[in-house]
This record gives sequence, structure tokens and C-alpha cells, in this order.
Amino acid sequence: MTCDRRQFLLILAAGAVGCAAGIPVLRYGVDVCDFCRMTISDPEFAALAETAKGRAARFDSIECLARWIEEQEEFPRNTWVTDFATPSVMLATNEARFYRAAVRSSMGQGWIASDAKRTGAPLPKSEGPYTWDETRRGILAGAEEPHGGRH
Repeated sequence: MTCDRRQFLLILAAGAVGCAAGIPVLRYGVDVCDFCRMTISDPEFAALAETAKGRAARFDSIECLARWIEEQEEFPRNTWVTDFATPSVMLATNEARFYRAAVRSSMGQGWIASDAKRTGAPLPKSEGPYTWDETRRGILAGAEEPHGGRH
């Protein structure tokens, strides 16, 4: 089977649209955090965003993502966080649950994320779960807990 130039361009365009709709790729040890400018090296804590204009933004921690969002003029189209238990999996922030864990995270505050439907091995000793909005407010307030100490 052969295809003419027009068919080839249509196939190429369809492929490009499919790629643009996916989760951006993170290159650990290469990509730099769009907030703090540190090299992203720990897959357990990484996060991603798609800006309002469609650009990929990469972060070395949940804390950096939350602070970056606060500085944007327009809210990002999409945001994702790493599933702490399965670092190869990125979760949409509105579908994840967040915990303040007794672990040393990239920015030192111990925020981790997990799938809300999680049934596997237990997470490290932690407080939570919290929603993304609760977590973001807690990070921005600098509070020990997203609820300001109330549960």
C-alpha cells in the first residue's frame, strides 16, 4: 500500500495531536524544575503541569508545583503528581490523595501522593489523606497540616 503526500501529512498530523494530549515526559537527571531550578532526580516526588498555553512544566516536588501554580496568571490545563508507591505512574492531581509522610522529599517537607483507589502495600508513616486543594493550601500557608491543625 502506498500513500500520497496528502495522506502522509494527515497521518503525521493525527500522530502529533495524539502525542500532544498525553502526559509530558520527565527525564530524571536531565530536566530542571520550573520553580526552584533544581535538577529533577527523584521519581517518587516529581510533578508535571500543562500550562494554559499548552507548554509542559516539570517539578521536582509537589511543593514546587503548588508554589508555581500560585505564581501563574492563568491556571494550568492539567497537573499530575507521581504515585509514591509506583513512581512510573503519574496521577492527575484531582484523582490523587496526598499525605505528609515521614520521608525526606526533594524539598524536605515530606509531601507524597498516592492513587485514591490504592490497595497495595502501606505508605510510609504519614498524615492524611488530603485532597489536592487541601494540600495546596497547606503548602502555601506553610502549615504543618493542610487543615491548619484541625482534622
